[in-house]
Amino acid sequence: MDRRKFLVVSGAVAIAPKLIGCGGGGDVAVLTQDFDLRLADHPTLATVGNTVLVDAGLALPLAVTMLAPGDYLVTGTECTHQGCALRLDGQGFSCPCHGSMFALDGNVERGPAQDPLPVYDWELANDVLTIKAL
Repeated sequence: MDRRKFLVVSGAVAIAPKLIGCGGGGDVAVLTQDFDLRLADHPTLATVGNTVLVDAGLALPLAVTMLAPGDYLVTGTECTHQGCALRLDGQGFSCPCHGSMFALDGNVERGPAQDPLPVYDWELANDVLTIKAL
């Protein structure tokens, strides 16, 4: 094999995993056990429409939004495209890596991500929001 052919083949082998990875949805980390969140520790959640990012022991935080008094929305913040950390961006999330956009409820608004964010069920009792494992 001549030098030129070697460089072409080596380059193709080096970038192939990146191109393949860019095409499909990634596996995102999800809660495997319930997580208790004391609402008193997060006074921002006392106002309808506010969102806080909460460390629940995953690589990236969960987003908790107060929709109405006693009603919450809990989603992951890891992009389902390639696992990048999402940024809270107005009424949703944006991915700084490849430009995906997600609504606050986790639905994809713009790709390349195709899969929605994980959305967690929860229970509220005595000022503790228990986020249920998936």
